[in-house]
Amino acid sequence: MSRIRAAVEKIENADALHIVTFRAGEIRLKMLGLELGEKMEEGRGVTLVVKPTAVALCRENGNASSHDNRFTAAVIRIERGALLCSVTLDAGGFVLEAVVTLAACERLRLREGEEVSVLVNPADLAVERLEDD
Repeated sequence: MSRIRAAVEKIENADALHIVTFRAGEIRLKMLGLELGEKMEEGRGVTLVVKPTAVALCRENGNASSHDNRFTAAVIRIERGALLCSVTLDAGGFVLEAVVTLAACERLRLREGEEVSVLVNPADLAVERLEDD
């Protein structure tokens, strides 16, 4: 599980649906959710979590994406297995892990020290805890 320290920047509501925008350094992340709890408020510090299998990587090529969470990160380390690769990323303020297939790692020609685009679906981002709780 990757953990990201961030702050709540904006909360949008429609019926029982919420879109929360967080700021983690220079990166904005959006989360889609149904229940927020009473203590979720703008300016509040949070720890976000995302499963490595929910993090997608791509090369910049101008293609559009439906992911609201798209940012650039540097590849720190690649651990290759028989079928999967664990890719550790530095997103300029937090470290994130992505698990991709070995075939995808080779197709993207991932190398340590290079930058890649990172995609995270807002439904795959969750708040682990509120700061000061």
